[in-house]
Amino acid sequence: MRQYYAKWFADIRDTCDEETGAAPIIAPWHCFGHSMEWSGTFPLMVWDAYRFTGDLALLQDNYSTLCRYADYLIRTPQARNETRYGDWQSAIPGWKRGDPAGCGSVFYFAALATMEKIARVLAQHADEERFAASAREAREALLAAFGRDDGGFDDNSQFSLAAALWWDIIPKERQPQAFEQLLESISAGGNHVLAGIYGAKYLIMALCRFGRQDVALSLMLQKTAPGWLDMLSGSTTLREKWDGSDSQNHCMFGSVDAALYAMLAGITVENGIRIQPYYAPAVSHVQAHTFLQQTA
Repeated sequence: MRQYYAKWFADIRDTCDEETGAAPIIAPWHCFGHSMEWSGTFPLMVWDAYRFTGDLALLQDNYSTLCRYADYLIRTPQARNETRYGDWQSAIPGWKRGDPAGCGSVFYFAALATMEKIARVLAQHADEERFAASAREAREALLAAFGRDDGGFDDNSQFSLAAALWWDIIPKERQPQAFEQLLESISAGGNHVLAGIYGAKYLIMALCRFGRQDVALSLMLQKTAPGWLDMLSGSTTLREKWDGSDSQNHCMFGSVDAALYAMLAGITVENGIRIQPYYAPAVSHVQAHTFLQQTA
């Protein structure tokens, strides 16, 4: 997979706007467009590829392009708050394209926070400091616009709460309240994932980080819609939408795969390689392996 991602990152570099540095929505692509929650995952993907391989070349080869993109976002308020899709294909009743309002701004913060880490690893200390400063400003703006005294965030959807918890946008002292509201959202939804492609990912990740692997697993094993097992009913592939419509072979909701490794098998690389399986009563056995290579 290292070679695959290296090639794809090269495609993204080639598709970035030559004048502004803006990253595309899709690469390779015959035309250009930008949306924060899609384009802004470029630094996140490069960082994750490095974390799992330890290959500095992945950071080095993309660094100048990533810096140009980050600088474009910093100087272009419209772009960093722009969201064409939002939490795409959310299962919230009444959800519309672009919801929730703060989605793009969350990914702007995430991109800057990730650029700070990349610059630190590459010993680009001046860049590290300026990205850190911009990330602090972005977080403050998010809290001013969408934060709540009771720990809530934006529309209090599963995406908004889970993403804000995962990225530590919500202050530490309010996170227990926010997490309780996330659990209440799950319960109110009949123990279903009421989120789109981003919310579904951060929902499982946040539940695991805060020690509720049991709730995460119950969502993963939910047999009725919206849910992964319902989507797989009578099929061997994931579909594009929770209701099973459109593409019948679409990995859009495939982020749940990561939980099979990180939660059930317990293989994580958050702070070095760590093996800590979750012993789930509903699962009789787990067998997993992966290739990890990290530098000291």
